[in-house]
Amino acid sequence: MPEELTPPTSEKIRKFAETLDLYAVAKELLKLKARLDLARDATPANGRSAALWSLLSLVEFVQAIPQLGHKIPPPALTALTAALADLDNGKVAPLLEKATASVKGQPVSDQRRRLQGTAAAVMDCLIKSGFRKGEAATIVAKELQKLGIKFGDARNADAGKSISNWRSRARGGTRAEDDTEVYRELCGMFKPTADRATNKKLLLGLLTDSLRNSGDIP
Repeated sequence: MPEELTPPTSEKIRKFAETLDLYAVAKELLKLKARLDLARDATPANGRSAALWSLLSLVEFVQAIPQLGHKIPPPALTALTAALADLDNGKVAPLLEKATASVKGQPVSDQRRRLQGTAAAVMDCLIKSGFRKGEAATIVAKELQKLGIKFGDARNADAGKSISNWRSRARGGTRAEDDTEVYRELCGMFKPTADRATNKKLLLGLLTDSLRNSGDIP
């Protein structure tokens, strides 16, 4: 699989847009939005039922737009839908079986890496707002603890140290790694104000919203 697809040219986008029935596309987009909103409001938002509902909604949308050329859903989406449904029957399809880890140490999920990247970015932006490195790490750690996010290691290291370690990893990673991608994207978006207290409030709000959108917190 290619790491990144080449963006379509403006001309290609224009020609494709001319083939669309905008009313029909808007209708299907509204249906998709309504179903994704239901999945987002499910409990838990990152649970199996919410994932299956979201996937089925996406498949139906893809089928409904003839210009996409997928009247029959792509085999990968069909296989994933069936595999998720099989879990309710106590069966684990090969598609969902654990692979052998290619790295040493305790495996870390992609979702956890994205959480770490978000926390690392918030710490970095706090530093840019005038907070000291240790102070910024502690602020993020306390907010995560307040939100009920468990982290740290068996040695009971200082909570702020964990956040600093996440930042170091995200800064030194590659675009292919989830935490680095999230870290760079959020850091690139941040435009600090002159008031660090305002920045802190905005950044902690961003942290909360990001974790809620990912299903890490209700």
